[in-house]
Amino acid sequence: MSTDAATVAVRATELREAATRRWLVKDELVFLLQHYELTRLPLWRVLQRRPASGSLMFYDINSVPDFKKDGWQWQKRKDNSGRVREDRAKLVINRSITILGT
Repeated sequence: MSTDAATVAVRATELREAATRRWLVKDELVFLLQHYELTRLPLWRVLQRRPASGSLMFYDINSVPDFKKDGWQWQKRKDNSGRVREDRAKLVINRSITILGT
């Protein structure tokens, strides 16, 4: 493993540990997504039932289209539509949209 790869792996481990205690900031999420191969974070292709609090999961959205049916009660919207509230659907870094999604 090269020095850069080792540094990325160490940083990814720190972020995985931090995610169990607090919400990650957008720069930390972008780091994990940009270095996905080196971070060794699993890409789930099967829905995980009732994951533990603080779990950091990346789902293959084509294999798990409805990841919100994981067994937990998601916060609903205030408009009584019954739909799940989705926050931060747009990730903007340096005034450009980096990620669109939920």
